[in-house]
Amino acid sequence: MSVMIPFKEFPQRLKGTALFYALLITTLIGILLTALISIWMYYRGAHQRDIAIWENIESVESAFLYAQSQERTIDQEYFPFTTDSILMTKRPWGFFELISCTPVAPSSSAITKTALIGRKSPAHTCLEMLDTRKALALSGTSQLVGRAIVPRGGITTTTVNGVPFQAGQAIIGSSSSGDGTLPSLDLDVLNNQQSSFDHEQYTIRELGDSFHLSFNQIPILIKGKVLELERQNWYGPIVLEADSLIRIGENARLNGLILRAPSIEIDTGFTGQLQAIASLEISLGTQVYLTYPSVLAILPKSGFSRRQSGRLRIGKECKIEGTVLGLKNSTNDDQQLLATLQQTALQGRVIWQGGLEFSGQITGSVYCDNFFYRGNSGQFFFNYLVNGRIDAPSRSQHWVEPMIWNTGNKAVAQWLD
Repeated sequence: MSVMIPFKEFPQRLKGTALFYALLITTLIGILLTALISIWMYYRGAHQRDIAIWENIESVESAFLYAQSQERTIDQEYFPFTTDSILMTKRPWGFFELISCTPVAPSSSAITKTALIGRKSPAHTCLEMLDTRKALALSGTSQLVGRAIVPRGGITTTTVNGVPFQAGQAIIGSSSSGDGTLPSLDLDVLNNQQSSFDHEQYTIRELGDSFHLSFNQIPILIKGKVLELERQNWYGPIVLEADSLIRIGENARLNGLILRAPSIEIDTGFTGQLQAIASLEISLGTQVYLTYPSVLAILPKSGFSRRQSGRLRIGKECKIEGTVLGLKNSTNDDQQLLATLQQTALQGRVIWQGGLEFSGQITGSVYCDNFFYRGNSGQFFFNYLVNGRIDAPSRSQHWVEPMIWNTGNKAVAQWLD
C-alpha cells in the first residue's frame, strides 16, 4: 500500500535587496556600538586625567604651603616614594624668598607652582622721621595722608623759593611728635645681599641677546668688572655682579634679575622688574618704569667713609612699584645717605636712613631721618618737603613687601612661570 506525502513549498530565498539591508543594519549597529564604547573610554580616560590633575594640584599646593611655612632653605621631596612626589626648593632671591614645587614624575598634566614670597604689612603710617627737633615745613602741593610721626617742632606750612603752600590741608589723618623707629629688621636677609655668592649653586655662563629661564631652574651668575646691557631681553633667575659698575640701557628688557655692584646706572626710558643693590650709588634717568616688586637698595659695606656718601638719584617722571631702601652700616654712624626723587610716582615704601629730597607722589609710607630741599640758587633747606604728597591708605591692602622685617605674615608677592 503506497502512502502519499503531501508536498510542502519551502520559503523562497531572500531577495538581494533584503540581504543588503540586513547587512547594512548589522554594520550600523556595530558602528554605533563601537562609537558608544569609544565615547565611554574617552570620558573614562578624561575623568581619570581630571582626577590625576586635581591630585597633582592638591599635592603641589600642600607642598607649597609647607615650604612657605618653613624658615630654612629647602631642597627635598615632598611625599617621597609615591606617585605624588613633589620636588620642593626654597632659597633666597634678593630680598625675597623663591619657592618652587614641581612634580617629580614628568607628565603633560603636571602643575608647577613658583613664586616670590615677601611679607604683608599694612600701611597705616604715612611718615616716620627722626626727632631732629626742627619742624617739618610743607610747601607747594605737599600733603600727608594717614598717621605721621614727626619731630617735636611739629608740622608747619610755609612759602619757600617763591612757592606757597597750596594743598589746603597739611595732614589728613593724625600726627604725633616723637622719634620714628624702624621695625625690627631681618639681619640675615640684609647680610645675604652683601655676602659672596656660593658658586656651586649657580651656573656661570654668557648669554645671548634673548634668553628666558624658568625660575625653577638653577640660577645663572654673570660677573665682570663693568657690565653694560644695551639690547638684551632676559628673563629669569639671573644675577649680574660687577666690581665697579652695571649700566642698563634704554632698550634692554630685564625681568626678575638681581644686580649687585658699587654703582648702578639705569638709562632714561628703561622698563623692567629687578632688584638693584649697590654699595655707593644708584642713578635712574628720566621716565624709568620699574614694575612690581622691584627694589632699589643702597647698602654701604664696612669701611665706608664719609667721602663715599651713599647716593640715590631718581630722575623726573619715573614710576616705581616696589621698595626704595637705604640703610647705614651698623659699624659706622658717620655715614651720609642722600636720596633725590624728582617728580616721582612711587607705590610701595621708602626706608631711608639719611636725607630725602622728594617731589611727586608716594602711595604708601616713608621712613627717613629728615627731608631737604635745594632752591634754585643752590640754597639748602633742612626739613622742607616741597611738592611731595605721601598717601598711606591708598596703597593696596594686598601689597606684599620684601622680607626685610621680622614682623608680618608671609605672602606671595609674585607668581612666576
